[in-house]
Amino acid sequence: LTRTWVAVAETARARGKRAGGTDKEKLRAAIEGTKNFVGVGGVFNMSATDHMGLDLSAFHMVEIKGGHFKELR
Repeated sequence: LTRTWVAVAETARARGKRAGGTDKEKLRAAIEGTKNFVGVGGVFNMSATDHMGLDLSAFHMVEIKGGHFKELR
């Protein structure tokens, strides 16, 4: 398995434990209650209206100049 899938599986397992099982409503509530979860892509804050959990601060536009990354602002 790739590291990503291991992380997804472990996160799902942890959410299932926090939800008290695999009941879809309890699991959804546990996932939507995720706050300040630090992941590779940023800090995740889920809610009933935001299942991605990332705000604009998690995304940066860059370009490569002379072999180096430069953040665009």
